[in-house]
Amino acid sequence: MRSLGLFNVLVAPVLASVMWGSMAMADDGAVIKHQFIATDESRAQLIHVNEFNPNENWAVELPGNREVHLLSEGRVLVNTLTGYREYDVQTGKMLKDVSRWKGVQSAVRTENGHTFVANSNEIIELDAEDNEVKSYDLKMGKFFRQLRFSEEGDFLFTSAKTKVKQVKKDGTVVRELDLAKAVSKAAKPYGIEPDSKGHFWVSTGYGGQLIELDSDWKVVGLLPEKLEQDGFKMHFISQIQHMDNGNIMLAHWTGHKPMDSKKAPQLLEFNRQGELVWKWHDAEMAGTLHGIIILQ
Repeated sequence: MRSLGLFNVLVAPVLASVMWGSMAMADDGAVIKHQFIATDESRAQLIHVNEFNPNENWAVELPGNREVHLLSEGRVLVNTLTGYREYDVQTGKMLKDVSRWKGVQSAVRTENGHTFVANSNEIIELDAEDNEVKSYDLKMGKFFRQLRFSEEGDFLFTSAKTKVKQVKKDGTVVRELDLAKAVSKAAKPYGIEPDSKGHFWVSTGYGGQLIELDSDWKVVGLLPEKLEQDGFKMHFISQIQHMDNGNIMLAHWTGHKPMDSKKAPQLLEFNRQGELVWKWHDAEMAGTLHGIIILQ
């Protein structure tokens, strides 16, 4: 790899010093391993980890990061505080940098090739050439983190210290839920993710649990059921991912300081029974993580 503009290689390759995930076992007895890309908030970097071939691990500078999305062209999209970037999955080379705004918390690509970037005051829709199509003045509030879409095309996002909302593009509030009614310690929720069954999964932030909602936004489950896990306590859940096998992967954030990653595993995988089946912890390679994409 070579340096190119803002593309600065921090670690290439990196051999993880502590790979707890490699000791986890699948239901069929096989060792669970993953290849993933994650946004590292406390060390301002984007990391790639390949447990099958650690020689392919890399890390590059990424200031103001939060979430990450896999695109179909072998690249990932990440937000920055001023817009979004795209990186090559295999090399970490930055392929695109769109920087025009302030306080961007979320960037999402839709099937028609449009990109939505959002801060606490507005959502801006860009066409495939990054021209502004429309701005949605919704005032999500200072605790806004991730933007998602319902099946109907409505906006889904966290709002206020303990709330999530579904809002039409004209500003009409379809539904609103106070998470504190389900998880007493819920605070600064990170996001709400729809799944393929028509349910919704909400990160309660400092509540340390995911709330599963049915199609009517009634609480039908918590994940994990207990905050005490295998030698550590759940702290803050950020981005999650639904796996093809039904498992749920989540980024487990434990603080703003670079070495806060020593406190507990940075990535956790739970099966459909709510059991912790895999965890990744490498405080030497990475700090505390916000975004996660398992390359399935």
